[in-house]
Amino acid sequence: MREVSFIKQNKEKWLSFEKAIFNNDFENPDDLADQYIHVVNDLAYAQTYYPKSKVVTYLNQLAAKAFQKIYKTKREDTSR
Repeated sequence: MREVSFIKQNKEKWLSFEKAIFNNDFENPDDLADQYIHVVNDLAYAQTYYPKSKVVTYLNQLAAKAFQKIYKTKREDTSR
């Protein structure tokens, strides 16, 4: 698949995921996990077939932001 068609095919999905990440707009944690998996899979595909493309950088940053939202450290009580 050519890079342009790959971007056209997935652009809406990436933008909606990005908007949901920044706005904390996920009602169900499973939706967040599913979309995160799709973005990481797209990142792996892009790294394989378009290694020097800007889409790899974009997807890597998007996946990193999502990872930080999902796995951010939670504060614990100091008198634990």
